[in-house]
Amino acid sequence: MMQMVDNGEHPGPRILHQSWKTHELPAHFEKWSKAWRKYHGDDWL
Repeated sequence: MMQMVDNGEHPGPRILHQSWKTHELPAHFEKWSKAWRKYHGDDWL
């Protein structure tokens, strides 16, 4: 699996788990979340 990653291949879906105590993203994390998605791309769930 590490060889796949080293070659730029992805062995499965890319999923970032984020959790909070409520279903809404706290306002002070919105900037961080948008920056992360911009840097890592839209192929993450």
